[in-house]
Amino acid sequence: MKNLIFTTVTAIALCMTALFTQAQTTLYYSSPDTIRSCDVNRFTVSILNPVTDTIIITPQLNFPNGTAASCTTNNNGVNYIFESVTGGTASTLQTGNTLRFVLNGTGTVTYTYRAEIDCHVIMIDSAAGLVKLQQDFTGSNTYVIHPGNSNSTEQVVNYTKLTELNAGNNFYVNYQQDTTWLFYYKNTLSHRTNIGFTFNVNTALPCTGLLFDPVIRFSNGLHGQSFVYSNNPAADTILLNASDTLVIRVKVKATDCVSCSGMAAAWSYRCNQSQSGCNICEHSFIHAYTANMNDKPKIDVLRLTPQQAIYDNSCINDTSQTTLWSYNIVNTGNCAIDSIQFDLTQLGDAA
Repeated sequence: MKNLIFTTVTAIALCMTALFTQAQTTLYYSSPDTIRSCDVNRFTVSILNPVTDTIIITPQLNFPNGTAASCTTNNNGVNYIFESVTGGTASTLQTGNTLRFVLNGTGTVTYTYRAEIDCHVIMIDSAAGLVKLQQDFTGSNTYVIHPGNSNSTEQVVNYTKLTELNAGNNFYVNYQQDTTWLFYYKNTLSHRTNIGFTFNVNTALPCTGLLFDPVIRFSNGLHGQSFVYSNNPAADTILLNASDTLVIRVKVKATDCVSCSGMAAAWSYRCNQSQSGCNICEHSFIHAYTANMNDKPKIDVLRLTPQQAIYDNSCINDTSQTTLWSYNIVNTGNCAIDSIQFDLTQLGDAA
């Protein structure tokens, strides 16, 4: 009988211990209204009176049926970054593709973190559906997200696509006169994107007689602040809101008569974020074009002296009666002129 009582008490004690160790801890979770790739996604997790609570956040990107963008990301394409803690203290043990931290404090302690999501979530087949970010919360306790009874969340990851507006347009140049070529890359969807990019005005064989200015500039829109392109995607960055357009300006002139076909400009972009993920989002944008002359030479000639003249009766070497003829010649065309030739002759019979 004593053994039976002892066994029963032991079983009850073990059951109570199991219940105690599996006690649920409520997490108060907040997220952005819209989660985006190539953007800042800020989240918070709050706990009431945490005591060395170890929390592990594990992400998973759930892809629908369809083809994703042709780029290779790093790990799972999600990069966690610690940002701040309020109401207590936190020890961040791991960041990157998994977030692990310990919270301590009295009252409500809030841990803020960011999640970078790479552009490999861009779906080439727009009808395929959207990728979703799943975050699972585990750790030293059984965590339940308020409201509800689950330790997991799932939210849609939005993305944008870019397109070149003047793809396939040819360009024109003038002799010894700067002409500005414009390249337009537009954010076509309703979500913003923060990108770094690379650009090469001509990846084909060089065109003899065509001279590119080494200083290339870019801006958000035609009237936005202009920046010098540095050929470094970590420095050449831009935030494009919905329907914004990246404008790239290249100055070029002809040093000879040119007609160059088979030329090609190349532009590509990637997410402007700290994780080393996709080097190229979507694909490389190739602009094939021909460079042609656009010269329209024209001059205006104005006689300055003499103001009125019908005949010039002065003789050669007669310095006392010499008539000075002077002209103002103005280039009113759209290109440079190396030299001009004109004849000074007397109208009518000079005999």
